[in-house]
Amino acid sequence: MSKRLYRSRNNKIFLGVLGGIAEYMEVDPTIVRIIYILLCLAHGAFILLYFLMAIVMPEAPEEDVNLERLPEKVDRIIEEVDKAVDKITKKDMERVKTEVMQVKERNDTRFFAVVLILLGLAMIAGRVMPFMFSFGIKESAALVLVLFGIYLLARG
Repeated sequence: MSKRLYRSRNNKIFLGVLGGIAEYMEVDPTIVRIIYILLCLAHGAFILLYFLMAIVMPEAPEEDVNLERLPEKVDRIIEEVDKAVDKITKKDMERVKTEVMQVKERNDTRFFAVVLILLGLAMIAGRVMPFMFSFGIKESAALVLVLFGIYLLARG
């Protein structure tokens, strides 16, 4: 099943757009919210973008829970897990360990950090003229994005 972008039902403060983005990217929702606030300070169009995304993004589907059949489902899951555990060999465990390590090495944080740095640099380049060293709120927000991206890259 492919990953889908939804408005969050659990991580929502207003309409769940930023929480849904955080869930999709598998990052802390607070980080996404802070970046969004910085972007809003840099340009007011991001406020309109939020509402447009709320219109376009569907809300996450509700999980249907039938409490009457829940004990049956739990028993069936336990049986399937027991059968699966019995079939696992040492070779399977080594293969799983190798795959987990490969997933661990694939780090989307670096991509996210590079995007933040490029976004911040683009914002600075668009606003700062040569030989001008006064920073306004937009340039400060851009600088924070660049520094946060550098921090994420350094953290690994």
